[in-house]
Amino acid sequence: DKKKLMVVADCSLMTSGLSKCGREILIRAHKSFNIALGGWNHRVFPHPYPYFIYQIFKGSQHEQASFREIIFNFQPDVVLCIGDAWNFEVYGQVFDEWKKKRNSFRTVAWLTVDGQITNPDFARLFHQFDVVASFSKFGAEVIKDVAEIDNCEVIYPGVDSKTFYPFPEDAPWDAGNIIDVKNSFVVGCLNQNTERKNLVGVMEAFSIFAKGKKDAILWLGTNPQDMASPQNLWKVSKYLGIQDKFRVMRGCNSDRKSVV
Repeated sequence: DKKKLMVVADCSLMTSGLSKCGREILIRAHKSFNIALGGWNHRVFPHPYPYFIYQIFKGSQHEQASFREIIFNFQPDVVLCIGDAWNFEVYGQVFDEWKKKRNSFRTVAWLTVDGQITNPDFARLFHQFDVVASFSKFGAEVIKDVAEIDNCEVIYPGVDSKTFYPFPEDAPWDAGNIIDVKNSFVVGCLNQNTERKNLVGVMEAFSIFAKGKKDAILWLGTNPQDMASPQNLWKVSKYLGIQDKFRVMRGCNSDRKSVV
């Protein structure tokens, strides 16, 4: 029988990096494992992926209870958590409860540590996993120092070459995939459209900066209508009066007139 693997990450229908990491792993793993996704902020829509997506509302008061129900329903052999360490704090107790039911159960964390950690409580978060890996060498060193462990694997997330690739040197600027940015002053920001990343604040700051600057353009690498955010950034741009200066990165919106 196939082992059961559950990945916990952003919902596969989202456009975030964590969503893509989880999605690429599950697509490749479904032939070797019985798989499922615990999808943060999942909305129950039809999807093309070869696995079931459980709904998890990250940060809600019912998150731990719903996660417990998901674990005891799917009964995984392995859980792989992808994200920031603090996102998994409420899962530790559920892991312990399931290990009492299945001794062979193992937990793995692939963590996006991108800064120094001074809070010693993070050691407890790291230790609730059997295996901890980092997106970078820097993150691995931070985890080893805080958790006082000897080994932390480094697994690079890689690059989606269908989305990010060198622009042909001989391509004309008016080729349709780059619009009105030649001779412009471009302010760029690459982030998921969530409240924590505060892209509305970025847009507000740009609206002040751009006053009187006809060549200023704000270029966001994000989904302006991300399910994880209560803010529709197209509407925000109109409210701030910068809709003519607002662009989103190719791959984040299907409207070619708005694509850089």
